[in-house]
Amino acid sequence: MYDHQEQEQIEDIKAWWKLYGKYVILGMGLVVIGYMLFQAYSYYQRTQNEKAGTMFNVVQNAFRQQDEKQLLQEAKLLQETFSSNPLASRSAFLCAYLSHKNGHLNEAISELTWVEAHTHEAMLLDLARLRHAGILADEKKFNQALDLLNQNKDSAMFAATMDLKGDIYTVMGKTNEARLSYQQVVNQQGSKNSLFKQLDQVKLDALGGSGS
Repeated sequence: MYDHQEQEQIEDIKAWWKLYGKYVILGMGLVVIGYMLFQAYSYYQRTQNEKAGTMFNVVQNAFRQQDEKQLLQEAKLLQETFSSNPLASRSAFLCAYLSHKNGHLNEAISELTWVEAHTHEAMLLDLARLRHAGILADEKKFNQALDLLNQNKDSAMFAATMDLKGDIYTVMGKTNEARLSYQQVVNQQGSKNSLFKQLDQVKLDALGGSGS
């Protein structure tokens, strides 16, 4: 049984997610996009795959212009021509972000699913699952979102994965599971993921967790 104050805190978190969940997911997407573009440039510099690089530049230009139709068209061409090339997966992330921003959730999920099926990079795979799960959670498809997050293995994505799992459990009313998820982030050693540790400590406090 919850006491009255704890129940109010849980309801506050649920209401916050309802109002701002989409923007949190989009904000996380911006961080991912920045990482994707930096990594894409580094990859191109290392491999000098001129044709793939040229095609990706066209994709980037469409993204900068926020032209979703052209972006999807150019990215699809890159994905079909160089499906195993890391630039193809990064083009899919750009598509997923813009499609989600424009409210085209099926298209966004389709692009993230493409990454999940084609990338050979562990961190990129977990990023795709994280973004995919965030969209599913925003659509209240909580069990599907958790199934995806449970597949994440990359240590670099541990804090972000457990944080989202905690948020989903909170919205589902599974407070004990939420506490355990947040606690695992707070318990991480060292300064790595310090932002998530601070955020999840606040969430733990709201749920009456023990924290550090």
